[in-house]
Amino acid sequence: MFQRNDAKHALLGYPAAAGIVAQLCLASAAWSQSPPAATLEKSAFVANAWSALDRDVYEQAGIEWAKRGRHDLAVAWLSEAIMLDPTDSQAYYDRGNSWFLLADYGKAINDYSAEIRIAGDHARSYYQRGLAYEKLGQPEKALVDFQRRLGEAPADLAADSAVARILATLTAKWSNAGLGQIHVIQVASESGDFVVPVVVNGEITLNFIVDSGAADVSIPSDVASTLARTGSLKPADMTGEEAYQLANGSEMFSKTFTLRSLKVGDIVVENVRATIAPPEGRLLLGQTFLKRFNAWSIDNANRLLLLR
Repeated sequence: MFQRNDAKHALLGYPAAAGIVAQLCLASAAWSQSPPAATLEKSAFVANAWSALDRDVYEQAGIEWAKRGRHDLAVAWLSEAIMLDPTDSQAYYDRGNSWFLLADYGKAINDYSAEIRIAGDHARSYYQRGLAYEKLGQPEKALVDFQRRLGEAPADLAADSAVARILATLTAKWSNAGLGQIHVIQVASESGDFVVPVVVNGEITLNFIVDSGAADVSIPSDVASTLARTGSLKPADMTGEEAYQLANGSEMFSKTFTLRSLKVGDIVVENVRATIAPPEGRLLLGQTFLKRFNAWSIDNANRLLLLR
């Protein structure tokens, strides 16, 4: 009788069980043609042998076939494992990888989605599913998954590169849609605000809130002091003082100055008017920056700042 442990050892490459594998393969032709389910009627030996195999063996066989580049057979064996245990998230992930390498991206997406559903927020499947969406020409969906991957693994250079690649793709896509040159910048969501990294005067990167309700770009006084100490903000940049009306109707005076440049994404805007806010204020990317563009918008679903 073909024993379960012998089957596992054979399929995992243990030499002691090599003869069993050879007999089984010759009898069923499963190694080169069909998954086990298609060969059960070929002989009583095959029927008895395959009845001893369990999910782990099917799964390991699928993995071995994937290593050998036979992803068609990998899919077949992994499908058997999933039939035996529909909650086997690893088998879904491995089969998704084989579907991907077979260029069946829709089925790959289904399997990656199944692993995410079963295993929870699994970062590796977000990244792989993003690649599949990218192959299908759906960059917006790909971007969301790459961002999720980075949220789980911020140091992942491949995901970081993928985000940059997708942003370039979206820039070209929307610019070619007859809307003029569009710059696409990824933003983060923090406490309900959209935050974007901005290079100030070509020297220091600070995270600004995109705020169309702010008349000017605004920098808290403690940040302005730091910029002054480092030489990024010079006395010659100061332009005076101006009164601003607050929401409660009162007025306050703020010092104004000129930022020599603000770089957001790959676009640089020069000579931007800004004000100094109290220390408890926040960095605001206001209208003196946003109005320098013909149009701008926020893509809430994909967390993108679009500047045209």
